[in-house]
Amino acid sequence: MSANYSAKGDANSEMHMEFPGGRVPFSPDLQFTGGPLTERSTLPCYRTIDSTGKQLPGAHIPHPLQESTALQMYKTMISLLTVDTIFYEAQRQARVLMLL
Repeated sequence: MSANYSAKGDANSEMHMEFPGGRVPFSPDLQFTGGPLTERSTLPCYRTIDSTGKQLPGAHIPHPLQESTALQMYKTMISLLTVDTIFYEAQRQARVLMLL
């Protein structure tokens, strides 16, 4: 699944991601919501930095990370994405059987 990052209107407008199932807004506020009484149809994606790596205005980073830790987390995420893509494609080509 791929996501397209885009903005509506001017620079101060709400940012969002486009997914095949709909549009997901970004939020600089870390909130835990959910349950049957949730009023929102879509939960926002928590984001503290923009696509260039600069901190968003009003965003609060609750636990700042050291650069080395953040880099290791990023490398792990990229590795998992790569492995996931390889196995997904292998399963689609019937080269690997995945049973859970």
